[in-house]
Amino acid sequence: MEKLPVYEGQQPYLFISYAHANAPAVMQAAEELAAQGYRIWYDEGIEVGSEWPEYIASHLASSSLMIAFLSNAYMRSDNCRREMHFALTRKIPVINVFLEETAMTPGMEMQIGNLFALMKYRMDDGEFYDKLLAAPQLDPSLRGTEAAPKRRRRRKKAVVDLGVEARRKKRRKIRRFVAAGLVLALLIAALVLGLVGWSTGLLPRLMLRREQTEHAPPDGTERAVFSCPALEEAARSHCGLAEGELHVSDLTALTELSLSGGEITQQALAELRYFPDLRSLTLEDAPVADLSALPVCAVETLTLRRCALTSLSGVGALPYLRELCVEDCPLRDLGDLGSCLELRRLAVRGGFVRNYASLRALIRLTEVELSGLTLQQLKPILRKSALSDLTLRDCDLRGRFFRSFDRESALIRLSLTDCKLSSTRNLDDFRSLAELTLIRSGQDLDFSALSSLPRLRSVRVSGDMAETMRRSLVDSEAVLEIETETDAGA
Repeated sequence: MEKLPVYEGQQPYLFISYAHANAPAVMQAAEELAAQGYRIWYDEGIEVGSEWPEYIASHLASSSLMIAFLSNAYMRSDNCRREMHFALTRKIPVINVFLEETAMTPGMEMQIGNLFALMKYRMDDGEFYDKLLAAPQLDPSLRGTEAAPKRRRRRKKAVVDLGVEARRKKRRKIRRFVAAGLVLALLIAALVLGLVGWSTGLLPRLMLRREQTEHAPPDGTERAVFSCPALEEAARSHCGLAEGELHVSDLTALTELSLSGGEITQQALAELRYFPDLRSLTLEDAPVADLSALPVCAVETLTLRRCALTSLSGVGALPYLRELCVEDCPLRDLGDLGSCLELRRLAVRGGFVRNYASLRALIRLTEVELSGLTLQQLKPILRKSALSDLTLRDCDLRGRFFRSFDRESALIRLSLTDCKLSSTRNLDDFRSLAELTLIRSGQDLDFSALSSLPRLRSVRVSGDMAETMRRSLVDSEAVLEIETETDAGA
């Protein structure tokens, strides 16, 4: 290979400092710089007998930039270290190119630690030359005006590096594919969590928690003014004041209240705010169609009998409600009952409610009593994981009733009266069932699976099922109770 000519003119040039053991790699870089038009001087070809230190020092002193190709061989060379020290002493700009991972002496590390450096051994050729030619120390004045930078050599280099570029593109493609896969996995996980959260009621519950308002009892000094005579009578009876002004502080400690008759208007419901300690409320024969006038209060037990209620809208004002019984009301809509997150017991006797999906957020609901529903309408209730006590009347349960429960092993008491059943399949999964009542329900079915239930202690059936149930419980310790017509009438 022909030697690269060195520059001996008066124009600015760059000085290459290197150990001769690294000559092949250094000459490749020098040729690339020369191809780009840079004027270069290096110590190749010094004649024998020449004054080496003077010769080197004079060319280094006249240079405008030094590029040092560092390696372990460079560090072992006294001459190379002198060149570095001389350049730094004369404040000549320096670019350090590490050809390999290099162990430096503390003194050398202190001298060059803050200089511009390129780790060539960590880069492919294309990346290294791009960064070297973009170095700020490579001043355009170092480039010859008589020749423009040559591009042919770079194109040839690009051909040589096609394999490297192909591997680089492949790695980028793999990284993009992995990133897209991670994003897709996160989206799928979020979707699954959302569906699970919605179906189990956890997501609606979290949303409702953020919307709920904390119960703030009224000021004790506030005057209690009643438009409902029944309410005022109950208030005066509680505090023992037959006449005179009443204040909220006089009505504390009143925890139970029962009202009935046409005096229970929306205005009367609003006046319940004067009873800060009210925990149990019973309304009978009230003409109101909904509960929209209820104030936010701490009622835990609510009983509604023979009221004109068609909707429970407004019951959401009772954030601590734990027990609700609606009896003989023309109820069609549960309103905002789904906002009563503490509800444990629900009984709806009569009425025309067919949609219980709004109770999805009530994950603490344990005891339920309903009537007049189909199996499909009951599914939002049967899928309650905390359900332990279920009473159904006049329900069409034909289909896979015993497979419709989300946590059948949690059910302790089950009562079916005048219900239509078509199958007992999966009844043996109800391992926690302790009490079972079947009144005119499933008379023609096989209940032999009951003998395998370890906790079953009591079975109550109507007379038409007595013989069938005796045969089914022959291997069970459960006590069988036969209901008579007198019991049914009672």
